[in-house]
Amino acid sequence: MAAYARGALPELVHDEVGALAPAGDTAALAVALRTAASRDRTAVRDHAVRHLSVDRMVREYEAQYAALARREAAA
Repeated sequence: MAAYARGALPELVHDEVGALAPAGDTAALAVALRTAASRDRTAVRDHAVRHLSVDRMVREYEAQYAALARREAAA
């Protein structure tokens, strides 16, 4: 993955799975594209499945709601 470093992308994309460029810097984005193309596609996909899947998002939301419910019950 190659993209501009905007929004949450700096939190999601690290050197093993992609490359980021400063927002608006097209020359840096071109370099990021070449860098990202050299990444191991299997490792990138494995990272996405482990960290960015809908299943993980749901599990984390459920954990947050459960923690909030426990805190409210204890109050």
